[in-house]
Amino acid sequence: RILGTLSLITMLIASFLLDYFKTKGLVFIGFAIIFLIASIARFIVGLSYIKQYEPKSKIKKSKNFEVLTFLKSLPSNNLGKFTLFGSLMKLSAFIAAPFFAVYVLRDLQLSYLWFTLITISTTLFTLISIEVWGRFADKYGNKTLLKISGFLLPLVPILWVVSPNPIYLIFVPQAVAGIAWAAFNLGSADFFFDAVPSEKRPSLIAYYNLLIGAGILIGSLLGSTLIKFIPITFINK
Repeated sequence: RILGTLSLITMLIASFLLDYFKTKGLVFIGFAIIFLIASIARFIVGLSYIKQYEPKSKIKKSKNFEVLTFLKSLPSNNLGKFTLFGSLMKLSAFIAAPFFAVYVLRDLQLSYLWFTLITISTTLFTLISIEVWGRFADKYGNKTLLKISGFLLPLVPILWVVSPNPIYLIFVPQAVAGIAWAAFNLGSADFFFDAVPSEKRPSLIAYYNLLIGAGILIGSLLGSTLIKFIPITFINK
């Protein structure tokens, strides 16, 4: 909640800054200032890790899976099926995800402030719903949580085409997105820790993230290919 709140505040400040410089015809300067502040902040955060204390790991040694062995076992075990679900969900979501910003700023021609409000509304609804989902998962299990998110997430891009009104975008598709991704992310993290023994987590979480990243990459490339080659005429593709 603290991290989410800070993200909301900083994004709002950045949007006001960009809108101010846009009115002066100096939007590039606004972006440059934001990127410079972000770089300095991350450098300071990096230095802070020097002071972090981490006790020596006492995890028992175990034979780790090779990545090819892990890939071959995907359809045949619980963790593999979960990994396929997560990576395919990311692939599907990122067919459209990179283009929302283009749609809002170029086609709807909304201000940076409206763009930021629409963007951070997802985080806001995530913060509101995350504790509810946590109690739900404790009672009904993470698998049920993932099922619910699996039904909600496909609704998000459909809801986006219903209306261009920014208030509607905040309180309907973005609200559904925030609530659904909160369920997906919480259910995925908890399910992974339940399904994988502690001594195998370092390697297996790396393989899991590898496939999640592959899904995001393939989905984005697929979305850009669809935009280029599918002959849509009734809307701005």
